[in-house]
Amino acid sequence: MTCNQLWSKYIQADIGTRSISSTGIYEVEQYFRKLSDGGLGESGIRQIRAILHRSCKLAGKWSNGAISNPISGAERPKTPRRDPVRAPSVLEVRTILTALETSGDLRLHAFCRLAIATGMRRGEIAAIRLNDIDFVSGELRVDEGVVIGSGGVTVKTLDGGIGTQALRRSDNP
Repeated sequence: MTCNQLWSKYIQADIGTRSISSTGIYEVEQYFRKLSDGGLGESGIRQIRAILHRSCKLAGKWSNGAISNPISGAERPKTPRRDPVRAPSVLEVRTILTALETSGDLRLHAFCRLAIATGMRRGEIAAIRLNDIDFVSGELRVDEGVVIGSGGVTVKTLDGGIGTQALRRSDNP
């Protein structure tokens, strides 16, 4: 989300209506806890904290230090650790590929097979063009990714590129 989206969705109607000088560290920590309990993730809370911190820091600067920054002393709530992501077993991968093969959806089967074989992300696979494939050397160039942003779907050049993936021919994943 952009700063404006975070402001309008989370900050403006809640803590954004309060004056900085009347807001204490406790109220800020309660606000962060409320966001966390409402389902906002650690990244979103960190972004909101950065917006508020910068705003309050500027207010303090413009007031010649008359207004203190309540955000600087506030701690973010501890978020519970999620279970680590588990890679599928070889048996699970074979089961998935067999199900896709028998479904008749060749596009989805090829998409999943490429993801499994290379570890590529779906946006990287979706951005593949014919000129990215070298059929002679068996290599695939991965330098773009499809991303969904506020302006819609776009193809972006990946920072530094991923490089080249060697494609292997095999009946087993």
